[in-house]
Amino acid sequence: MKRSWTLQLFVVGAVLLPATLAWAGLKEKIDSEVQKIKEQTGVQVHYLYNPATFFPKEWLEDDIAATAEQLPLDEVWHMIPLVKQFLAAYPADVLRTNLTAIYLVTGLNIMGKNFGGDFFGVRHLH
Repeated sequence: MKRSWTLQLFVVGAVLLPATLAWAGLKEKIDSEVQKIKEQTGVQVHYLYNPATFFPKEWLEDDIAATAEQLPLDEVWHMIPLVKQFLAAYPADVLRTNLTAIYLVTGLNIMGKNFGGDFFGVRHLH
């Protein structure tokens, strides 16, 4: 019985370790591109979902109840060129005056309604 258990643990570890290493490598690539975007445009791209930092505090209360989900890293990686293309469409001074952050998530829900995006008046895009 122990032999079977050990084999199962090894198989799980053999699958999880490469996935963890791939995730870390992709995260490093994304972080590098996000840093370049920040340096070039002044816009911070947020992609690791945390409700406490992604939404204004009042949006987490019951009357608004904003929620979202983590966008898979491979999808974040594919979004980076689109973010760059979007930002390239505007002069630097327009971006610096009107946009400070972009939040990449999936499943954005506000007041029980699904949204594809939102601008909440403090120069941030969701």
